[in-house]
Amino acid sequence: MTGLLVSVRSPLEANAALRGGAAVIDVKEPLRGSLGAADSDVWRAVIGQIGRVLPVSVALGELHQRDGIDLKSLAGAAFVKVGLAGCQSRADWCDAWASLRGGLPSDVALVGVIYADWAAAGAPHPLQIIDAAERMSIRTILIDTFHKNGATLFDRASEAELIEWCEAIRRRIGGLVLAGSLTAATIGRALELGPDLIAVRGAACDGDRAGTISSRRVADLAEFLRSITPVSTAWRGCAD
Repeated sequence: MTGLLVSVRSPLEANAALRGGAAVIDVKEPLRGSLGAADSDVWRAVIGQIGRVLPVSVALGELHQRDGIDLKSLAGAAFVKVGLAGCQSRADWCDAWASLRGGLPSDVALVGVIYADWAAAGAPHPLQIIDAAERMSIRTILIDTFHKNGATLFDRASEAELIEWCEAIRRRIGGLVLAGSLTAATIGRALELGPDLIAVRGAACDGDRAGTISSRRVADLAEFLRSITPVSTAWRGCAD
């Protein structure tokens, strides 16, 4: 089936997501933005606690925010995500992206990030990111939303755009992850685009995305995915 990625902000939330049946645990700080980086002691704790049981993903914010991050502290993570907001006007963003990838521990995969609201985020066009990711042999791309104000993935991009991007990712990259304020009401629509993983935060919280992860909500989402998608573990190969 399509796996469920749950974004957590603490080891306590990671345990709740694990109990609920998440397939991937993602560490981030939602108060710092779409891909807000948690403090390094948080991701170290989650990797140490969960990393031998489930893959752990770590959000590091935007590319221009990478300074001061000890990339060696990411050892044990399966994936790292870095956004490209503000890079549209940077001629060197591809080189900076490749440099970041080169500094990661050898067993940590860099996930490309496309923002559906890429123009508002000042990010490169999604097809430019796919081109660069293919050249760098990146194996997975996440489509998310930069602005978190209640609008979903489907409010930020047209159906035709999403189909074009997803088909290109499938054909040229391989792994596809969909996020963007998805809820039970929109996850079914997202599944029609054929993702390997559905990524959530707010839908798994009591309250909004700044609330606390609920193992019951995670379990409900995991059961929903099991009920409407065929069993598959293809997403596990996205980091190979």
